[in-house]
Amino acid sequence: MFFLGLAFMLVETKSITQLSLLFGATWIVSAVVILVILMLAFAANRVVDRFRVMRVPVAYVGLVLALVLDYVYHVPTSSAFPPLVLSALSAMVCCLPVFFGGIIFSVLLSRGSNAVMLLAANVLGVAFGRLLENFCVVTGIKSLSLIAMGLYLLFAVPLIIAPRRKPQNTTTHSGETSAVPLS
Repeated sequence: MFFLGLAFMLVETKSITQLSLLFGATWIVSAVVILVILMLAFAANRVVDRFRVMRVPVAYVGLVLALVLDYVYHVPTSSAFPPLVLSALSAMVCCLPVFFGGIIFSVLLSRGSNAVMLLAANVLGVAFGRLLENFCVVTGIKSLSLIAMGLYLLFAVPLIIAPRRKPQNTTTHSGETSAVPLS
């Protein structure tokens, strides 16, 4: 959950910075990005609530595709689209990774055994994400999408490894054999 918070902060920062080219004013950009992020987070929760059996790998594919789209998309300075359509399209493309990240977050939070620790790790990741976003000074603002993708994929490593582990058998006090997870 730490890496989910870390990557989320990078996506949010990149979205605010990129959309400032389109909207200009700081308060308008912040309002638009926060509104779109809240709408996408709500939509992600509704999807998880509606479809009880969510497959995290499917959400990861959507997340990676959204981050690639975000990386290759450039906010145009002029377009044949009306300004409102261009604004909505740009905001959705820049913030779309939040939707898939929200699905992953909601599914794993609902499956977790200690929600307080999971949320604490996520908030700690957000705090460290503020520090990590300074990489854009060296690598450029577009690179935050790639760094976020790396962090999201780093978060996926334990999810890939955990199902492959076989439980060890141990003997209980009564002599019965039980499976003990290796965590």
